[in-house]
Amino acid sequence: MGVFLAGGLADLGWHTLFGIEADLEALLSPTHLVLFAGAALLLTTPWRPPGPPRARPRQAREFLPVLLSAAAMLTFVSYLSPFIGHIAPTTAAMAQLGGPPHSEQLEQFQARGIANLLVTTVLLIGALLLVLRRWHPPIGTATVLFAATAVALDAVFEFQAGWLLLASLVGGLAGDALVAWLRPAPDRPWALRAVGGLVPLAMWLPYMGLLASRYGLAWSAPVWAGAVVLSGLTGFALALLAAPPPVPAGRGRRTA
Repeated sequence: MGVFLAGGLADLGWHTLFGIEADLEALLSPTHLVLFAGAALLLTTPWRPPGPPRARPRQAREFLPVLLSAAAMLTFVSYLSPFIGHIAPTTAAMAQLGGPPHSEQLEQFQARGIANLLVTTVLLIGALLLVLRRWHPPIGTATVLFAATAVALDAVFEFQAGWLLLASLVGGLAGDALVAWLRPAPDRPWALRAVGGLVPLAMWLPYMGLLASRYGLAWSAPVWAGAVVLSGLTGFALALLAAPPPVPAGRGRRTA
């Protein structure tokens, strides 16, 4: 609350000097970033309670504050989500570029779309892995986390994504199925890595199929298939960070 208050007071002075920001400027204003940091600390409070790790809630409602906190925080930071309709790589969006095939504009369009997929993968899979490291979450956690975030983001834009939201539901259901089957935990790092690597594939493959069938997929097969594989590798890399391999013997702190 102190950080948020300091950011609010600083923001008054910033607006006096530079005026009121709009669009991307509002997201990058230094005082707004301080406000964001304070809000993030408030929203993640249920994630940071004292107590033993890997606690199993006796009832699903006991885990609800953590789940709501995670979903709110993801919604707060996911403004690059491909579940926002006008960001999705549709043929209509590509037609607005107006350039010839294989132009620099097309390459930038593809690069932005791949970046959106990877950023969203990092946020969703990262949040799920953090939850799995600390708790035994109830069944349905990944489904609520993924679907609620996608729906909340697209609601701001009057549900332009439409059918694409189903991909978040499929990805969440796949995540819950893998968690129930593999029981990932810090002492089962291979299971965490399997969840990190497979869940993105289960989400983005249906996403590409829905794009192709409903809206027209603007990417060629090498681009969309490579983006899906890259998202799986990104999730696997996050799982390696969440449960890194043990440090080899004799690699302790060096002395002068």
